[in-house]
Amino acid sequence: MWDSLPNDIQLNCERDTEIIPLRNTIPAGGIPDKTFIQYSNMNAQPLPQPTVPSLFFRSNGWMYALHPWDILFVQSSGNYCDIQTVDQKITIKKSLSYLVSTLEPHGFRRVHRSFLIGLRHIDRINPTDGLIEIGEHQVPLGRKYREPLFDTLQII
Repeated sequence: MWDSLPNDIQLNCERDTEIIPLRNTIPAGGIPDKTFIQYSNMNAQPLPQPTVPSLFFRSNGWMYALHPWDILFVQSSGNYCDIQTVDQKITIKKSLSYLVSTLEPHGFRRVHRSFLIGLRHIDRINPTDGLIEIGEHQVPLGRKYREPLFDTLQII
């Protein structure tokens, strides 16, 4: 789809809006970083970026749409994983390693051989006891995953 667009795109949003050609907005990968810039009365106002699409998880014959930022953590047990959100728990038949590869680009990190957490939901970490608090939940922090997690976080 993006390959068929010309390199110079002209945008006419509203009256009192200048037509601005956008050059080289389509990278080689095909998805533009900032496709539209609206200039109204010569004040640059970037339009809001598109939201991250939902991920769909199949469980008990249903397909659940979840945004990655709604997922607090994932706990595995065998070939099944429990996805914990603020208000529900969904059990799916996928391995934790599959979910790590799917969710890591969305701000998740593996912290234990059985747990994957959303970094944005961390409330407190107790490195001595090896515990991470996410809301009212406590997630174990494995020794093997401690240093990679601390390297990811901005610790002051």
